[in-house]
Amino acid sequence: RPEQAIARAAADTMSWLAKVESTIAAKQKHYLSRIRELQLEAALPASQRRPLQQARVRTLASQQLDDIRELMALVRDTVAQLPPQLCRMATGGGRSNGIRAATGAACAGE
Repeated sequence: RPEQAIARAAADTMSWLAKVESTIAAKQKHYLSRIRELQLEAALPASQRRPLQQARVRTLASQQLDDIRELMALVRDTVAQLPPQLCRMATGGGRSNGIRAATGAACAGE
């Protein structure tokens, strides 16, 4: 039955979006922690700063940001391929602003 297939696809899609949203939130938290770490390091007297540590933290922050961008693009591309019935479901609910923006843009054909 088409209705059952649509309902199952909707449930799977919403579950996947929730997992991706959780992953993005965790990566954002790690990114912010790295930025705070860089700020604290920069606040130290010059003699106490650790350039190698700063470089490592910058690399880690950059990786988190790249991962977030990749996940947002994955959400956008996935939602862009959904049928209209599922697209409407994916753009609503308790999604974060970033997920809602990515899904809304994809559903609007942007």
